[in-house]
Amino acid sequence: MILNSRFDIKNDKEIINIKEYGDTVFNIGENFINFISLDMESILSDKFISSLSKKNCKEILFKITTASDGIIIPEIIDINVLIDKSSETINIQQIKKDLTEVLKAYNKFKDLTEFCYFNNEFKNATPLQKYIYYLHKFKIEEVILPKQTINSFGLKPIKASSKLIKSDDILVMLKENSPFFYFCYECSTIEEYLTASFLELIKNNYNILKCKNCGKYFIAYKRTDTLYCDRISPQDVLKTCKKYAIEQTWLEKIKDETDWHCLYRRVYQSLQMKARRNEGHKPSKQKFEDFKKEAKEWKKEIKKHHKTDEEFVRWLQSFRKK
Repeated sequence: MILNSRFDIKNDKEIINIKEYGDTVFNIGENFINFISLDMESILSDKFISSLSKKNCKEILFKITTASDGIIIPEIIDINVLIDKSSETINIQQIKKDLTEVLKAYNKFKDLTEFCYFNNEFKNATPLQKYIYYLHKFKIEEVILPKQTINSFGLKPIKASSKLIKSDDILVMLKENSPFFYFCYECSTIEEYLTASFLELIKNNYNILKCKNCGKYFIAYKRTDTLYCDRISPQDVLKTCKKYAIEQTWLEKIKDETDWHCLYRRVYQSLQMKARRNEGHKPSKQKFEDFKKEAKEWKKEIKKHHKTDEEFVRWLQSFRKK
């Protein structure tokens, strides 16, 4: 099975074409990122592949496809084609060979991503610089790309017409629009596709990050300082990692409100800042002094067990609202 992949850097899109299925549009690098984010140890291992049987072939495909949010990788390696045949004619040896290639490609590109994006040994180097170093370190003299063709051009007629466009009209369109080429990669193996995808990401400076919630890789298309991905959160299937993390941060903040030490520090710092910013404003300064004096008495009362922590929290909250 041949897969054609076209990368639209301008719009952050990747167009996959498989003859049997037509065009499918993804965010650029989405398949690559989903693939290297798989927990492959729980799906495949050398031991598991060696003991492969007809019974668990479909189970493996289902796990890969489900875990990667419908990734297109299984289509590339032709496993579906093999499994769709009669169960009596399934070629187990061929499937073992294909899955071994999948595991090999997974390990290669996961290690490569870690080296180029998360290696702290060369903190000031860019991912591209780290990649060049990686090639030099492992004495890789050339990277073999899949077959590459120019698939389309940055020239869109103003009016739909079956007639040839006049030369003058072409020049006008080229001046009004930035000319571009779409390079299409013709991939026949999973490694060819991953190579094309990785090189497009790294040469065009796409930033690969790790989600602080689920730990999976993701691409920061807009903001490079974002911490969370938009996958379904492992803690709550109704929320994305981003939404779940925001809610948890808010809950932690509310939780701190019940701890008088945290709340006292916040009120103290807030009043102190207002008093410093408005040195000539006597009410701000007086409020800060009153707070320090009254809070000191409250602490003494709590220490003597004449007042409770809950009562102090309520007083702090009310003082803050004054």
